[in-house]
Amino acid sequence: MPLNTLEQVSKNIDKSNRSLIAFRRDYNGDALASSLGLAKILKKMGKNADIVCDGFNYPSQYKFLPSVEQIQPSLSQIKKITLALDIKGAPLNALDYEMKENQLLIHLTPQKENFDIQNIKTQSAGYKYDLIFTINTPDLNSIGKVYEDNADFFYYTPIINIDHLAQNESYGQINVIDIVSSSAAEIIFGLLEHIGKEYLDEEIATELLTGLITKTKSFRIPNVTPKTLNIAGQLLVAGGRREEIIKNLYHNKSINTLKLWGRALARLKHDYEKRLVWTMLSRQDFIASGAADSELMDVVYELIANSPEADVIIMFHEKSNGQICVHVYCEKTINSLQISRVFNPQGTQDLAQFVLIGKNLAEAEREVIQNIKQFI
Repeated sequence: MPLNTLEQVSKNIDKSNRSLIAFRRDYNGDALASSLGLAKILKKMGKNADIVCDGFNYPSQYKFLPSVEQIQPSLSQIKKITLALDIKGAPLNALDYEMKENQLLIHLTPQKENFDIQNIKTQSAGYKYDLIFTINTPDLNSIGKVYEDNADFFYYTPIINIDHLAQNESYGQINVIDIVSSSAAEIIFGLLEHIGKEYLDEEIATELLTGLITKTKSFRIPNVTPKTLNIAGQLLVAGGRREEIIKNLYHNKSINTLKLWGRALARLKHDYEKRLVWTMLSRQDFIASGAADSELMDVVYELIANSPEADVIIMFHEKSNGQICVHVYCEKTINSLQISRVFNPQGTQDLAQFVLIGKNLAEAEREVIQNIKQFI
């Protein structure tokens, strides 16, 4: 990253009192873990920081990360209300407060008895956050209702936009976009090096290492560079708990998830020439395995991690309402949104998804595979 960009980030952090960290509603583990690490860095610098993600409900495999439960699913009142007290002609001897029966009681002790209650006024003083960080979020609309319900706040508050994907729209006042980096965690580590590595502790190292391992599929994808591995080594030296990360992300699968994974493997298909792999899960597969829809992404990520020979990986699954949901994952230079654009997908360059209505699994498979083969 250019030094002047890092200096701009550092200066904005110095001026800030309270930051908001936000990431897209269809987030990945890198965004989640990197946000936790960034929040702890800011707090060690003496800054307040909160994290928000639209409708957030953390996956069970990330419960080992400290503070993950503090990520907010929405933004509540973000405007500050200030009590303005004119004490020019009536200085105070003391000011204190107490909470009583759900009321905040503020006690003023004036030096003179002629204190006029009219000298107390309330006024709005802007937003309680004076700086926004966005992590792995290509555009503001990806933040969902957090942005939609607070568009003015995002418009008037400086944004530091951190991402490693080229399709990012550079909407921030400061855009820290490094497409050579493997992950947001790698970028935040670079920022930490500039601010001061004395802030790096075991918890921050574990969170950033989680982001690296998640995004690189445990260092098995092509965009892993010597720099990525060097950073991973430094995080391990700083106390990053690699064994705990691997255990929770890859080894602590429920029996139901393993059963669902087995059913996905049994239907695995491939086209070696196109470097394409796909599989399907019916509603009956979920019932027979006892797995919930929330466990599907575990199966998707296992499929990705265990298909190194494939550039495109597709998962079809039947939802409880009969609709067919399709997940398209792409490696290297292939854009998942581009190759599936006829289906109006949502998502990112590497993982897109869309829904087909009025088709069964076999019909959806024929239509999607035939269309996508034309673009790869």
